Amino acid sequence: MAVLNIPSVSIALIDQDRIAWARAYGAGATQDTLFQAASLSKFVAAVRAMRLVDAKRLSLDEDVNTELTSWKVPANDFDKDHALTLRGLLSMTAGTGVPGFLGYELERRSRP
Repeated sequence: MAVLNIPSVSIALIDQDRIAWARAYGAGATQDTLFQAASLSKFVAAVRAMRLVDAKRLSLDEDVNTELTSWKVPANDFDKDHALTLRGLLSMTAGTGVPGFLGYELERRSRP
């Protein structure tokens, strides 16, 4: 942490959808401190999605809007000629994004 000038970190081991072990290190960090997941969340979501594909509960090449119920991915110029698929979303070639996302509110540093 000192070499990379990282003030604090939190580490958790998740086993069967439960936190099995957690520790926090550094300045003001506790096990309840919220950190930005940033691009790590993409990896976690992709692993879970691929497990669902392997279990045949999701398809890589079906239009995702056929399975979504409470919300649909809005149509755009990029997907007007082809379906918006999980394969495209996971490979970041689907033409979607979250421009301008600045992260979580700075005031909210730990869970309530």
